[in-house]
Amino acid sequence: MAGLNSRSALGSRRLKAALLVGYGRSGSTIIGSALGSHQRLFNAGELLWLPRQIGDAECYCSCGDLLGECEFWGAVTKKLVETCGRDAMSKLRQLSEQFDSGRWTWLRARRAIAAGSAEAKDYAALNFALYDAISETAGAEIVVDTSKLPARALLLSHAEASRFRVMHLIRGHRAAIASLKKKYSKDPRAGVPQDLGGRGATLTSLAWLKWNLECEALAARMAEPDFQRIRYEELITDPKRGLSGIAEFLRIEPDGFSTRIDLRAQHIFAGNRLRMQTSQSLEPRKTLPENLTQRERLVGDAVTALGRWYYGW
Repeated sequence: MAGLNSRSALGSRRLKAALLVGYGRSGSTIIGSALGSHQRLFNAGELLWLPRQIGDAECYCSCGDLLGECEFWGAVTKKLVETCGRDAMSKLRQLSEQFDSGRWTWLRARRAIAAGSAEAKDYAALNFALYDAISETAGAEIVVDTSKLPARALLLSHAEASRFRVMHLIRGHRAAIASLKKKYSKDPRAGVPQDLGGRGATLTSLAWLKWNLECEALAARMAEPDFQRIRYEELITDPKRGLSGIAEFLRIEPDGFSTRIDLRAQHIFAGNRLRMQTSQSLEPRKTLPENLTQRERLVGDAVTALGRWYYGW
């Protein structure tokens, strides 16, 4: 296999990785953090960004260190190099830019699989080797990857379906519109790597529909026991019940989760700015009302009508 040595053959067959897919601002940061509180799970955050941000002088881990200076991620990188060769991270970065970037990731992934692409096989092999390195460093059985990208899940599940499970996190489109229209100024230490401008209701609604359609296309290609849908609003209203359902899906003990989450111990380097808080609490709560204008509500409802009908909203 190009760029990999003989020790890298997709790592230990005992490892299982769980990938959260879904549209942005769907609550993956808080859900991933809650899952990471279980001793058999490690929340790696949005792992697809690791090879592209490991050398970024402005990317901070939730432990408080720069990503390039974090002892945990340094140990992970060392194990990956020992397994796959010294160019493993640079190779993974090239493949991540090829398959994880741009608007048409789903189409590129499907074409690569259909063509039996060597790059797609290397992408899967290196990512599973990375999961192994994280699992060994963290001492956890299952790595939780909150990258959210359906195309990533497609490539990895096609390569090693038996070692990989997918959780589709679904949140209402109005919450996405309300979240993405907010503006934030660049503040790397606070978890905002760049200026974030507000996005309009039309673009957000179209993207919400596209991403969820891709998630459903992914579900159609996976075995039913390996794919689970999670409704954010239901989980946040009754976290104990929601986490118990996830525990059953991942075949782990349902009583191992904590409602008080120490984020400094989880080493999350990408995702929502909330990851830079010292802790989070997952307690039952009502979903907050969306701060939307009448026009934003009407546009969002019209654009997402097909998806809302499908999900029963």
